[in-house]
Amino acid sequence: MGKDDFIMPCKYKKRFERWSGKKCKAIILAMFEYQETNTVNIPDEYYDSFEAIRDDMDILKEAYKRKCEINAINGAKGGKAKQANATERKRTGANLADKIREDKIREDKIDSLNNKKKEEERKTEFNLPFSPTNKRINKLTKLSDVGGRFM
Repeated sequence: MGKDDFIMPCKYKKRFERWSGKKCKAIILAMFEYQETNTVNIPDEYYDSFEAIRDDMDILKEAYKRKCEINAINGAKGGKAKQANATERKRTGANLADKIREDKIREDKIDSLNNKKKEEERKTEFNLPFSPTNKRINKLTKLSDVGGRFM
């Protein structure tokens, strides 16, 4: 995948101002040809003028190539994490409050379920004659076993 454009720095303006229209046209067309094919077909009288520009173009191509390689490596690592925009940053506090509220509701539901289970356990324990929590019934049962009286 090649790059189909190139950078023309503003410093070239001074050079182009000194050259004739024919020379500027020939050099600009040579720049396009060099970018597309990496070869140049330019008259010998303009070649020296084009050579300095070609060196700059080569430096910029190499910098672009290095940047692409670095981006490919970083992309393979997952790239940079995206930052939240302003609205998301403002909502973060609200989102945190919502999360805390949801956690509190969830905890309350769990507590409510646990309380219901404990209440049901208490009811079933009370109905059992030998329940460890129902000491009075256990005492009465023991007394009746040994011939004692019920109250």
